[in-house]
Amino acid sequence: PVTYWTFLIGGLALSGFPLTAGFFSKDEILAKAYEFNFLLYAIGLFTALLTAFYTFRAIILTFHGQPKDRKLYDSAHRESSVMTTPLVVLAALSLLGGLMGLPAALGLPNWIEGWLEPILEAGQSLTGEMRHAALGTEVMLILASSVIAILGITAAWWVYVKNPQIAERVAAKYHSAYTVLFNKYYIDEIYNKLIVEPGKALGRFFYRVIDKAFIDDVMVDGLAKVTKGFGATVSGWQSGYIGNYVMGIFVGSVVIVVYFFLR
Repeated sequence: PVTYWTFLIGGLALSGFPLTAGFFSKDEILAKAYEFNFLLYAIGLFTALLTAFYTFRAIILTFHGQPKDRKLYDSAHRESSVMTTPLVVLAALSLLGGLMGLPAALGLPNWIEGWLEPILEAGQSLTGEMRHAALGTEVMLILASSVIAILGITAAWWVYVKNPQIAERVAAKYHSAYTVLFNKYYIDEIYNKLIVEPGKALGRFFYRVIDKAFIDDVMVDGLAKVTKGFGATVSGWQSGYIGNYVMGIFVGSVVIVVYFFLR
């Protein structure tokens, strides 16, 4: 239950549902986009609609749909406080966090904007003086954001709860497009082929050739083997027999005499 309700609250905020934290932040972004360029505002509004739709699609299919793996579903256990405590905190912020940034154009306190004012003032020389939209415009933008969020949520409910056959028909009719979208434009596969697999191959090369063959076998183990072999050879001379030492001194002396004689 805790996971469901916190997920639902987070989904409402992500969708920009009125009075949630996500609503105020999204409304602020859309308002600035509207002041700057109407096309950007329209794109943002459409994106907000899609966000509300796919967010509640996830909620509906996850918590109200049928499990695809009954074995995993039956083996699921209740969440622990280690998981639920952060979820509750985040859900509370999702509900109440927007109160720190109420629309200033409506005469409401906007603590976030006031807190960032020293930073924003520094950039006014580049962007121009900050202006708030007129009251009527601000109300219109707030209503538009609210309608878009509610419309996206309602559309998800209509498609995946009320008429689930719609999604099936659309997927069958536009199978190619559905396949591309279902596979996320094959971004994962492309990334895996171009980045992951070459990266793994390069890693294996460095491990086998550079790390293991050169550093371990040649530099570390190789030098150790040479030192060990040299030590074993030299240690053979340390036999403990005085006769061997005398013979060594004699041979060395002869070599030195011959060397200086032949110079």
